[in-house]
Formats: sequence, C-alpha cells, structure tokens
Amino acid sequence: MEVTETIEINGETHTITDYKVEYAGVGQAIKKRSLNVALLVVMTLVYLGVATWRFLRMDLR
Repeated sequence: MEVTETIEINGETHTITDYKVEYAGVGQAIKKRSLNVALLVVMTLVYLGVATWRFLRMDLR
C-alpha cells in the first residue's frame, strides 16, 4: 500500500511516498503461488514412489 504525504520545507512543497507492507499470511501465499505448491507436492510423491519401487526391487538376502 502506497501512502503519499505532502510537506512544506522552507517554502518548498515536497511529496514523500511511503510504502506500507502488510503481512498477508501463509494461506494467501499458497493461493498466489498455487502452481508452485502443487508441483512441490506432486514431485515429492513421485520421488517417494520411485524410491519405494527401487527399495522393493532390492535383493535383501
């Protein structure tokens, strides 16, 4: 959010722009980057599946 303030110094008018940042939260971040979150979950499951498949194929005699 941008806040603009006009002040007068020595007879001159100056405009100061101040940016206020609000914490949106984890839920908002997940909504904004839903594709990245989905890819993270899918790739985790894929790697766990491949690791399980390789483990089950090992000869443990």
